[in-house]
Amino acid sequence: MTNHKFNRKYLPLLVTVIIVASGCSQKLPKSEELLAAEKFYQKTATNPEVTKYATTELIKANDSLKAASQAKNHEEMNALAHISKNQTGIAIKNAEIKASTKRIGEIMDSLSEQNKGTKVE
Repeated sequence: MTNHKFNRKYLPLLVTVIIVASGCSQKLPKSEELLAAEKFYQKTATNPEVTKYATTELIKANDSLKAASQAKNHEEMNALAHISKNQTGIAIKNAEIKASTKRIGEIMDSLSEQNKGTKVE
């Protein structure tokens, strides 16, 4: 379990290294769409709730960013950057849903505990 906390703690740094490394071999200059997608992803990857509840979605978004940075033309780059932005947005929403579901479960458990001593007639 310690490894998961270690990995999540360093996920933003790992993402930055991957993005920088993938940019080194790039032939095309980064488009505005790709730069915006990278910025959105990097901001999202530092959100602890998202890294806890939507790691898989973040990985997919990062894979799309890597593919965009290696695109052969700007049309492909922009399309993949757009996909990455959507995947990042999905990660945010999934994390919100999972965190809310967890909080609802905790509230339900608390109410259940409070009602154990109460009899309904």
